[in-house]
Amino acid sequence: MVPVPSEPYRTVVNDVEEDEDDWLMSSGDEAEATAVHGDETAISLDDLDSPPSSFMHQSQQQQQQLRQQRQSMRDQSAAPVNARAPLRVRQLTMGERDLNKTEAQFEDAGYREGITDGKLSSLQAGFDEGFSTVGAPLGRAVGRLRGEATSLLAFVGRMASDAQVHEHTNTVAKAVVTSGSDDEAAGEQHIEVQYEDGDAGATGAIFAKASSAATTNGMLSSSDSQASDVFAKEDLLPGPGRARVRLKTKMIPHRRSSNAENGPLPNSTTLEQGGGMTKAHDEHPRSLSRPQLSPSAILALLQEAQSLLQDVQALTLEKLAPPDEEALAHEYEHALESARDGMYGAVMEKIGEWKRETEEERRRREAILPALYARLRAAKAVIGLA
Repeated sequence: MVPVPSEPYRTVVNDVEEDEDDWLMSSGDEAEATAVHGDETAISLDDLDSPPSSFMHQSQQQQQQLRQQRQSMRDQSAAPVNARAPLRVRQLTMGERDLNKTEAQFEDAGYREGITDGKLSSLQAGFDEGFSTVGAPLGRAVGRLRGEATSLLAFVGRMASDAQVHEHTNTVAKAVVTSGSDDEAAGEQHIEVQYEDGDAGATGAIFAKASSAATTNGMLSSSDSQASDVFAKEDLLPGPGRARVRLKTKMIPHRRSSNAENGPLPNSTTLEQGGGMTKAHDEHPRSLSRPQLSPSAILALLQEAQSLLQDVQALTLEKLAPPDEEALAHEYEHALESARDGMYGAVMEKIGEWKRETEEERRRREAILPALYARLRAAKAVIGLA
């Protein structure tokens, strides 16, 4: 019968077995685990009959041996990789490969988006700077010049219309004085000049008497046809201030009175002022606010106003703004790079030769607006508006 070990003996053996099992599970080396278990089975039955103190001494020796074996295994694990057995590399699954590919695409897309955003930011900054320093000042200057040129053309157009009205009035007045009729039922023919902008002060009416006898012999009809030929012309550009001249015939009965306090009616072609006789058409409401110009001078001024407005409307930012030499140089370099692929002649023919703006070209460009403003002031000085 094998004696049963005492309680201290079972406790020590159980502790040793637990330590050994833990170490063997962590190491995973089956050969060494077999050797260790062989050492464990080396305890004979005679040792079980030995006292607990001797068994404790033997268990300490076994623990010392286990520590040494553990240290030797650690030294072996620290050896170089090439000295150890080659490891088997696990192949990636299809899902892992797709994930890696997607991550690479996202990284590349993010890089490209970052570059694009940087370029757009630089372009926006260039647009803002160009607008505030170049576009806005030139836009204000050109807009003001265009508005004043348009107003000048409208004003000179009125002058040309008034000059035509006055010339025709003299012709009608001479015909009426020659006819000389006192018929009370005679009609009155008058010319009305009306402006499209509703200027009531500039609307005038010039009356001329015509008798039934004059109507019979055809004088009135001849003056009517002459008026139609003169005022049917559309010489002026369409726009505000264009004059519309209408020839009307009103049948207004004249009631002459022999009463002394009323006196005779004044002649329609003359007005009595301070004992002198002046022409009625010289008292036009607008004639006192501007110099008297001959019809030829008014026509020349009208042509100058039209030419000035056309030159102003032909202005562009390319003619007035300084060239962006940095951008032009960059574009030229890109064109040269693309031309190295065998299309050098075609590309160079398309983009031409890029050169920087010379001092003479800069002076001519900067003198465009001042020259147009000088022409505007000279034209306004002729009519007393400067």
